[in-house]
Amino acid sequence: MAKCIDITPKKKTICIGALRNKIDIYTRAITTPGANAIGDHAENYTLLKTVWANIQTVEIRTLQTMDGVALDEELVVTHVFIVRYQSTIDTEKYIVFKGNNYKILKAENIDEADEWLRLKANLRGTFTKAGAQ
Repeated sequence: MAKCIDITPKKKTICIGALRNKIDIYTRAITTPGANAIGDHAENYTLLKTVWANIQTVEIRTLQTMDGVALDEELVVTHVFIVRYQSTIDTEKYIVFKGNNYKILKAENIDEADEWLRLKANLRGTFTKAGAQ
């Protein structure tokens, strides 16, 4: 008779008390000026939702690869936000926390369980047009 072995992975959990910070998730729409308009494009932010999050900072050791090639500062993860899973949160969204704007670089559905999202983000500056670019 065959013997069964339990290979079920351990379920990753997070304590609800660890979600201590409220963050705002925004969408951004860019509108281009008309043919006769003067000026640059316009950016319109719309609040998608406010959620509770666990926030972790990431130590940036170097901005160079092993080959000596410089990394783009806008592609370096500076913060990790863990939130409850929401299918509407993706890399096209922005996070605002304490007046700072963060671009979501990667949204990971932890263990594909549809329970938690790990949002790897880059600090872009204050919540203004210049800070979001």
